[in-house]
Amino acid sequence: MSSKIGFTRFGRFTLLLAFLAATGCGSGGGGGGNGGGSTTPTPDTTAPRFTGLNGATTDSSGNVVLTSPAATDDKATAAALTYLIYVGTSPDTIDKNATPSHTFTGASACATGPCTFTLTDLNKDGKITYYFASNAKDAAGNLDQDAHPTEASLKVTPTTITPQPGGGNGGGGGGIIPSSSLNVNPAMHAVHPSLAIAGAQRFVIWEECTPAASSTTTGTTTTSTPGWENYHPCSQDTPAQIYVRKGANWDLVSDATLGGRTDISRDPTRHGHNPTLTFDGTNLYTAWKERRTPTSSTASSDLFVFKFDGASWSNTGFPDTDSDDRPALTRHPILGSALGIAYERSAAAAPGNKQLLFRKFDSSWQSNIGPLNKNTTLTAEAPLFSKQGDQLYVTWKEQTVAGSIPNIFVKRWNSTSSNWEDVGPGGALNRDPAKEARFPSIDVLGNVPYVAFHECFDAGCGREHIFVKHFDGSQWIQDKDTGACDTDTTCGSLNSNSRFAETPSLAVHNNQVYVAWSERDFVTNKFAVHIKRLDGSNWVEINPPAGLFVNNAHSPILFSNGDLNIAWVEENAQGILQLIVAKIG
Repeated sequence: MSSKIGFTRFGRFTLLLAFLAATGCGSGGGGGGNGGGSTTPTPDTTAPRFTGLNGATTDSSGNVVLTSPAATDDKATAAALTYLIYVGTSPDTIDKNATPSHTFTGASACATGPCTFTLTDLNKDGKITYYFASNAKDAAGNLDQDAHPTEASLKVTPTTITPQPGGGNGGGGGGIIPSSSLNVNPAMHAVHPSLAIAGAQRFVIWEECTPAASSTTTGTTTTSTPGWENYHPCSQDTPAQIYVRKGANWDLVSDATLGGRTDISRDPTRHGHNPTLTFDGTNLYTAWKERRTPTSSTASSDLFVFKFDGASWSNTGFPDTDSDDRPALTRHPILGSALGIAYERSAAAAPGNKQLLFRKFDSSWQSNIGPLNKNTTLTAEAPLFSKQGDQLYVTWKEQTVAGSIPNIFVKRWNSTSSNWEDVGPGGALNRDPAKEARFPSIDVLGNVPYVAFHECFDAGCGREHIFVKHFDGSQWIQDKDTGACDTDTTCGSLNSNSRFAETPSLAVHNNQVYVAWSERDFVTNKFAVHIKRLDGSNWVEINPPAGLFVNNAHSPILFSNGDLNIAWVEENAQGILQLIVAKIG
């Protein structure tokens, strides 16, 4: 009996040892030496914490740059985490399971604190708007599950805006630094640029004027002389010359009959003003005003119209010696072989009130047509023609009260009657006819005319917003954006971030409407150029590369003919406006 009991105890002890060995307990263990047995690590099931992307912009090459705070994790540093960036082309929520991700390591993206993710492979022609989503992932594959509160609002429409090469004759390289401007004299302001482009044959015209002194003092009297506007900081009492450049290298186009001068002004001691041009694929036509001194004549200025055949200039002999400012030219096919000009002229019956007249030129100038004014006793100014489409339209601003409150109007050329006719009911395009509107710009998408203009919200025009309307066949319809106007949150202006916007330019390119304008930024207090594209019923802001339009940029002009081009003027380090021309996309 005793032996049987002993065996049972021994068997139980053996079983206990086997159990202890199986569970990794006991003194010996499989690892050998002083209790060092193996352990199974606890699985990592805790996801990182991440608040998502909080910024989206473009760099100087047009690449998209996204930013976010660094994620945190209970087991790993931010540098050891992985970031997944998802890209979509719809504002709808991005399906992360079906969307390939761009992958970044925390070690590279978040090395200096906030994370930066640069996407280099997205389209940069200004045609596609991108939306973004993200995740942070740890080494165990856990994805953050946090809300990303700012991510849904991020979108970018990247584009390249390439300064076009400059040329000889003192021109420079067309970049935005002063030495690369197209100014003939970088110490003079470049103002009022105008473009005409047909294929590779490019032309730009502008005025170079003497910077106005900040003040003049006579005896004890000091008079401020700031010039007209921030986009024309020169006095019309000082000389200003008209210049033209052309071609791939923007070579100066001078007039051989002017004794070797590089400008085309008829009298360089006068103030040349508001030049414009049009190009029909063979010949260039240009028009500008030269202001006379007040004592030289009863007329205040001369209007010149010249033709350039690629080798020499010829004066068309524009016959109206009492014409005034801001001519507009067109070589629209609906006019046949004729050049058309709209221009301002002081009314004979009411001197000082400007009438808007139209003439055609086909080897000789024909009789005036007009006035185009809605009210011939009030001043009409700043005409501009459409460029695209089968129909030819003209827009202008016209006072509705003597001396003030200009409204925007549009007419269309009737080739049957050889005259201009109202478009629609004939009323003003202003959102509020009691508010002043300026700088209309027009073009045609298909058979639909679109007009951009800026409208003021106080008597001094200190608050101004950009608006666009199109004609639907019976009435003018506003193409609203999301901008708010003072207390009117539904006004639908195109303004980006302030209430100070001016000088819009509208062009149709690749069957889409583009608008550029100059707007003062609330943060930098400087004017920058903004560009938006109408995509269906939504406006999409074009994101220029970093470093453009940052130093008081004014007077953008868009022109489409195969490529979308833009000219503008921008201050250099000395505060002098320099002419720049660039290609968008």
